[in-house]
Amino acid sequence: TIMPGLSSNREIQLNLDRKLRVNLKITGNISQFIILPENNFIINNTKTLKLTAKTPLNSTKGTYIGILKITFLK
Repeated sequence: TIMPGLSSNREIQLNLDRKLRVNLKITGNISQFIILPENNFIINNTKTLKLTAKTPLNSTKGTYIGILKITFLK
């Protein structure tokens, strides 16, 4: 639960054994509140992504859901 005007962070660690391009896409009604630090980047081994959910002061209380799709490309 995140109260209006506050934020919450989560980390995801990616571990790869070869060089790949990574694309991130967030869908769902929560996507308007998610801040991605970067997108469409190249990773060669390990990378930690920090995702932030930040709600505006005037946001409505409710249930917000979504999907984070991580695509790896050669």
